[in-house]
Amino acid sequence: MQPTAVAGHTILTLHLGEILPRSYLARTELALVDPFVYPGSGTSVAGVGWYETICLAALVRAASPGTIFEFGTLDGRTTLQLAANAPDATVYTLELPPGSWERLPGMSEDEREVAALARAGDYFRDTRYAERIVQLWGNSTEFDFSEFARAVDFVFVDASKDPGYFERDAENALRICSDRGVVVWHDYDNHGLFPEFDAFLRTLAETEEMVKVADTTLLVRMPRSGWRMEE
Repeated sequence: MQPTAVAGHTILTLHLGEILPRSYLARTELALVDPFVYPGSGTSVAGVGWYETICLAALVRAASPGTIFEFGTLDGRTTLQLAANAPDATVYTLELPPGSWERLPGMSEDEREVAALARAGDYFRDTRYAERIVQLWGNSTEFDFSEFARAVDFVFVDASKDPGYFERDAENALRICSDRGVVVWHDYDNHGLFPEFDAFLRTLAETEEMVKVADTTLLVRMPRSGWRMEE
């Protein structure tokens, strides 16, 4: 366990088996659909890595959400995994309208290359999970989240690393999160690639219980009322 100390608070780096009970992980079968490893395997600038996908699947399974909201669809690979591991959930996934990605600030060159080749939702569109996935279009800084206020049990944020976006995304993610909800950010502490993003989340951790999943770039705002699988 390697804690990352910041002024006034500590973000702990914990292995998945320290965040969720090992006994739960041992007896839980995850639904990992269409495994795909981005270059770099464990973590990746261009998308959620394979081990990150396993961790994300375990977290969403433990949260047992009724509603999921994803900031950033891209090609829908992660959306698919979220839906597969939350069989009772409706998954809402928000993406910029087609053709808008290249104008989005805060993207790395790798992300722009992947975005240029991707079509939003390609990986879930023709699957049996598609009926539970709702594709939303819009700029997250302008989108009206009012209908989701305090109603989302699992929020996944994997969007722009521009301050004008990630600050508003975090504000909205916490606003729509239910009392038992979990928020997970991707690309935290990713080899120093997004220092402003990292610093912002460390500041946010002064008022929110945050844990980084070891060997990933996933940062988890823990559920305030405990994991559902513990009930």
